Amino acid sequence: MVCAKKGIFLGLILMMTFSLPVSAQEQIVLPQEELPNESMPPLLDAPNSVQGKAVPFTNRWQPDLSYGWLLDEAFYQNSFMSVGLGYSFSESAGMTLRYMSFTQGLSAYAKEFEGTAANLQFQRASGPKTGFSLSYDYHMLYGKVSFGKNTIVHTRMTLVTEVGMIDYQAKQLPMAVIGLSSSWYFGKHWGTHLDVKGGMRQALDPLSQDLGSATPEPEIGDFATTTKITTMLSLGVHYLF
Repeated sequence: MVCAKKGIFLGLILMMTFSLPVSAQEQIVLPQEELPNESMPPLLDAPNSVQGKAVPFTNRWQPDLSYGWLLDEAFYQNSFMSVGLGYSFSESAGMTLRYMSFTQGLSAYAKEFEGTAANLQFQRASGPKTGFSLSYDYHMLYGKVSFGKNTIVHTRMTLVTEVGMIDYQAKQLPMAVIGLSSSWYFGKHWGTHLDVKGGMRQALDPLSQDLGSATPEPEIGDFATTTKITTMLSLGVHYLF
């Protein structure tokens, strides 16, 4: 019985001895030949599928049809239709020539003055009629958005710097804006976009002449011009070919 107890005691001592943790120095010391000394980049079956764009833009034309608003126009209708033709001479840069046709007539705000004591007749002056512009388009970002397993929409964010002229029947006045255009492509050709631009423009000032009972009525050329801080918003569709 005594020998059995001694055997159990010695066994417990041996178990405790072998279960003690080794020192930190013994844990990190490894033979030099077993340490890694080189790295290998991942091998892809088709690397171009990662680098390439499903919708290329270089040397492609892009006609565009848009509907927009000149948000700072108070006295006249501020909506317009525009037709544009863009060309991308690289994946990151292009230019667009645009023609605009503004809706004619007075705004609801201007009509409130008719029949009042002031009797302001804003139709004696002129709002924007037509316009044209040329923009430099810097394509900053290209990406893909997945809607479910099978639907992928390609996106492009563009910084637009645009200059042009707006016709006020007898005067052509300049404008300069800068903004962002967000495009969404449903395949390699059709797409839609939302543009937000801000800047400055010159406009005819209807309050620079008597709009009430002046006789004879002032000519369009008699009205002075004013500089406005302008904001433009537009929605449109385009086609790449």
